[in-house]
Amino acid sequence: MNKVLVCHNGHTICISNNALPAHLAHGDCIGSCQNINKSKQFNNKYFEKEINFNIQPNPAKNETNINFSIPDNDDVVLTVYNFMGQKVAELFNNYAISGEDYSVVFSLSNLSSGVYVVILKTSNVYEKRKLFIVK
Repeated sequence: MNKVLVCHNGHTICISNNALPAHLAHGDCIGSCQNINKSKQFNNKYFEKEINFNIQPNPAKNETNINFSIPDNDDVVLTVYNFMGQKVAELFNNYAISGEDYSVVFSLSNLSSGVYVVILKTSNVYEKRKLFIVK
């Protein structure tokens, strides 16, 4: 089966892998809405605080830099998923200090062209960014 669960307009749906890039492009999230909605509830109270999370360059060919800082001291997990929702890399899994700038160089040599999702997760933050790889 080449299917994946996505959260689409607040409803969990099962779609083909081929349809995933289009769903991600208009803001759907990989996984069930139940998990994503819980994460967004945590996130709402932190909108006033500064969360920096960007990917440069993007689109990228050989490597990219993923930069972030968080509003509170916390454990941070930075993970990359492919268009099928499979984890392809865990780039950071450590304690981070509030306001400190972190940068991770991500080599793309083992990945093919396509759309990937980079997720930054703490106990209070769930942010995602699309990474476009063009080779």
